[in-house]
Amino acid sequence: MRKSLVVGTAAVLPLLAGCFDLNQSLEVGADGQAVMRMEMAMDSSVLALAGANQEDPFTFCDEEEMTDVPEGVTVEVERSTSDTDEVCVVTATGPIETIAVAMANGGFAPQTEETAGASEVTMTDEGDGVYAFDMRLDAGEAMGEAGGEGAEMEAAMMQMMLQFTAGRTLQWSITAPEIIETTGALSDDGKTASYSVALSDLLTMPEGDYSFFVRFDTTP
Repeated sequence: MRKSLVVGTAAVLPLLAGCFDLNQSLEVGADGQAVMRMEMAMDSSVLALAGANQEDPFTFCDEEEMTDVPEGVTVEVERSTSDTDEVCVVTATGPIETIAVAMANGGFAPQTEETAGASEVTMTDEGDGVYAFDMRLDAGEAMGEAGGEGAEMEAAMMQMMLQFTAGRTLQWSITAPEIIETTGALSDDGKTASYSVALSDLLTMPEGDYSFFVRFDTTP
């Protein structure tokens, strides 16, 4: 099975836990146009190792995998290198009502078996320009099993993964003419809601509550 690491909002996690940063944002203008942006930075050495797996290969930042783009939405995919990371940026632009449907359906690229259960994302059109975004992350599915055969192997694997996850984060933000309510942090101007979680927290506290809710108004 061929896998891709160009993902949408719902497919938030790649196959190799702990070796990436992810920053996803949604900006909605007063004209109803929205820009959804996802930036993933993945360790180059781990990416090379994964690409060498001939039995179960996957691609990273492949624009050809963007097969589920709805009419009226344009998608751009850019890949670059920064320090020790490979960086993939996916930008989708279009009417908020179309972007919302795509986000609710899992984004703009197919999910793999490994990523499908990692998060649950809903985007609900409540009418009159009001939308509700709800993201719930399953840390157990996201990070996978960090164990092995016996306590010694499990401890060694955990230590290795903690080293990989050091400084790595997942971030989400939504900017709109008005944020009505949110469980995340609210900017001083009341127009941006944001949420972030350290990957090491997902690994060490898999039973934690990792969720982000935003209700926002797209009308000026």
